[in-house]
Amino acid sequence: MTAPTPEEVMTVHAARELEDGQVCLVGVGMPNAAANLARRLHAPSCVLVYESGAIGAKPVRLPLSIGDDDLAATADELVSVPEMFSYWIGAGRMDVGFLGAAQIDKRGNINTTVIGPYDHPKVRLPGAGGAPEIAAAAKEVIVMLLHSRRAFVERLDFVTSLGRDAFTVITDLGVLRPGLLAAHGVHVDAADRALLAARGVVVVLCPRSNEALDVGLAPVPELREAGVRLCLGTDSLASAPTLDLLEDMAVLRREFPDLPPAAIVHMGTAGGAAALGLDDLGTLAPGQKAALAFAPAASDPDDPLALLVSGEAQASLVAL
Repeated sequence: MTAPTPEEVMTVHAARELEDGQVCLVGVGMPNAAANLARRLHAPSCVLVYESGAIGAKPVRLPLSIGDDDLAATADELVSVPEMFSYWIGAGRMDVGFLGAAQIDKRGNINTTVIGPYDHPKVRLPGAGGAPEIAAAAKEVIVMLLHSRRAFVERLDFVTSLGRDAFTVITDLGVLRPGLLAAHGVHVDAADRALLAARGVVVVLCPRSNEALDVGLAPVPELREAGVRLCLGTDSLASAPTLDLLEDMAVLRREFPDLPPAAIVHMGTAGGAAALGLDDLGTLAPGQKAALAFAPAASDPDDPLALLVSGEAQASLVAL
């Protein structure tokens, strides 16, 4: 059996994003294949809508385009294109809308118009189509594009459609969405850091594991400067001798001495709890759960937080 192509992997990821019963504005290419795959496998009640006017289409074969006669023959309803855009798409009746992009920036803005200056472009692209309306009105937007430096840019050559929080980005390297956890974060450049920050991704730092595997360390100061949310993890006993986060805190303190102890402790406590959606853990405050650990000190330390990240502290769980 041959290995799947990047496009096939992206199509499977996109299909998995769709839930049974959702109303999905499909499009062409990979979104078309993904929506039909989802309907045939795990989401039989997913309502497929094509901007040509087919609502509730149930094609028996993969449509060749949005004007395929199989869509009209199997649709629950056929409407005009003006009605589709004004009543169905523009009025927010789509649960999910698929979009492609030639360029995307850290805010989710996309370009499908030109590469280069608008008046004298290097490449003139297909244009907006219904992308601005879909981006603005669909409850959730899934953008699909191959990952490259030319696609993920700091500044678009042209803003075709505006981004917003309810965007999921699927590339041949994976899926980026709000609430995503990214482990390690060792090899991330400035563009990667900007994208992680813009999408609200939490990077789980595993410094002891990184040292053991000799892969380098995450650029923690640069990640913090970019506004990326950070927390600490151990990466399991497969690459770390213990599951003690205090030891990972100590490595961060040793390798990045300018990091404030309070920031490191936050990564190992409240940062991790927030990353997992456990908002009632990680801090000492009224109403929070009593998940406490005790780290004795030989004398009254001048800076308790510095002691916790020094490598000398040993904690015992006292309440949960």
